[in-house]
Amino acid sequence: MSGTVMPPTSAIKSAGTLLEDAIERLIGAWAGCRTLGEYEAEVEAFNLLKLIIRHVESVVALSARDLVLLPSAMVVARAAYEATVRLLWMVDPDDPFQREVRWLAHLQTEERYYMNMAKQLARFGSGEAERKRAVAIGQIRSEIENKLPEGHVTLKQLPNLYQMLESLGEARKYMMYVIASQFAHATHEAVGLYRKNLGTARVIGEYIAPEDWAICFAMSWYSLHASGERFLERAGGNPRDFLSAEFGGRVQAAINALGRER
Repeated sequence: MSGTVMPPTSAIKSAGTLLEDAIERLIGAWAGCRTLGEYEAEVEAFNLLKLIIRHVESVVALSARDLVLLPSAMVVARAAYEATVRLLWMVDPDDPFQREVRWLAHLQTEERYYMNMAKQLARFGSGEAERKRAVAIGQIRSEIENKLPEGHVTLKQLPNLYQMLESLGEARKYMMYVIASQFAHATHEAVGLYRKNLGTARVIGEYIAPEDWAICFAMSWYSLHASGERFLERAGGNPRDFLSAEFGGRVQAAINALGRER
């Protein structure tokens, strides 16, 4: 690989290979699921799972290319993590119609996206197509809401990530998202990878070490196994076809080893 600044270590390669193996196992486990389509939440969970897989594949690809690509990998890991929390939250209720209520809140994000785009584009004399798209989605959403069984109350908007985690009893996991968000938002903390100290003691450089990848891989692995197991449970598959205790232990051990690299 020409131009590589920091080649991946053997531990990084091992962890990446195991994540790729996990993806293959998850895809293979889909065969045991029932045909989807009766409920929108299940179909959308499947789509979110595919998005998560692509994000995790990207993290592995970046780690194999050059370890200095950690900032970009953290942004992608954050995206996988966010998609995972949304998937887990959406399919959490045992009542399928309550899952549909949550899907409707998720659908509303697209409606609002097109409405906001229409407002922005209107400043420049366009945006009508986006406005019509938002209206069409809103009409479909309203029609589905009117067909929900009695007692199922729709949500005004999608909860934020912390609220989703809190409802899942996993509020402590929000800290991982906060750490990864520094790279997505280009904060002073994130740019600290290229700086030591402050003021007159400041030294500029590139201070990325292999062990810095540990949290990135940990987020990626959590995203993959948590979303994969939960989806298979809801879709009638067998989570053990995807993740045995032995295989899961090997992946976790490989990721734990990253934090000990020097």
